[in-house]
Amino acid sequence: MKIFFKAIFWMFIGSLAICTVTVIIFLHKEHAIQLPETFGNFQKNVDHLDSADSDEPFSFAVIGDLHGYGTFEKICAILKNEPLSFAFLLGDCVYKGYLGYHQYLNIELDDELTMPFPEFYVVGDRDVHKGYFTIDDFEQMYGPSIFSFEYRKSLFVCLRILPEPYDTSESIDYLASILEGNRDNYQHVFVFMHVPPPVSNRFITSISNDSDKLVETIAKYNVDYVICGHYHGYYRQKIGNTVYLISGGGGARLDDDEFSRFHHSVMLTVDGDSVTEQIIAVKPSIEIDDKLECFVLAELFPRLRKIKPVNYLMNTYCSLVMGNKKN
Repeated sequence: MKIFFKAIFWMFIGSLAICTVTVIIFLHKEHAIQLPETFGNFQKNVDHLDSADSDEPFSFAVIGDLHGYGTFEKICAILKNEPLSFAFLLGDCVYKGYLGYHQYLNIELDDELTMPFPEFYVVGDRDVHKGYFTIDDFEQMYGPSIFSFEYRKSLFVCLRILPEPYDTSESIDYLASILEGNRDNYQHVFVFMHVPPPVSNRFITSISNDSDKLVETIAKYNVDYVICGHYHGYYRQKIGNTVYLISGGGGARLDDDEFSRFHHSVMLTVDGDSVTEQIIAVKPSIEIDDKLECFVLAELFPRLRKIKPVNYLMNTYCSLVMGNKKN
């Protein structure tokens, strides 16, 4: 019996040592990487767009609700070879709103998920957490969660539309403020948000408040497209002059709807007065190594930090090895 307990003990110590080394490797990776210059919502990323004065047709892509990265990697492999001006990720790019999940996303973006054009990040409800990774944390890492830019006679507006306890009024006021008296200046207006307004009974929306006011504002200013995620599938509906397009098939487990159960991205092409859409469907892919790496960094690492000897070892590594790299 003693031999059995000794074996269990040393297995535990061995597993702890392996996990500690793994986390240290991730610490090294996380310290070394930086978000690509063409990712995020900072002005410097908008500045990477080509000439906004051109009348040439252009295309952009939208992808929502990644959660994991195996399926998204397949989508990225296709989009990299398309003549895209930019892309919008429609939120829920991480599984939980913890720092570790965002650190792992940053590692992937610096490596396998790097794209050759600007990518903008719509904040989703899974991307933030009031206790662990706040809106302020998100904006510090990725840039503003409410912003807009003009591109080739069209206006692109990113809003922060989330479930409770988050408030939508700031986003609605922002949309109204930039379109009031200016709508005729734009050939097209595209609005991006994570949670869709309640415009259909095909999906459940969860906007915290003012959902009717949001829909009224969209209609008042004749928005051409409202593009959302949150619903894990594909949905399209035109109400008045506005197309509501939902693309939440970037990798998350699909919702139970036999008519829209597929993983995909949508590519939109703007050519003068016309906008055309192309669905890029892919088969799901689960990368076990990605899931394991993400678990170690996002879930295991914070727990190991609470073990004093392990925490001491990690701090020593950071101060000696990483400190020397800075110098």
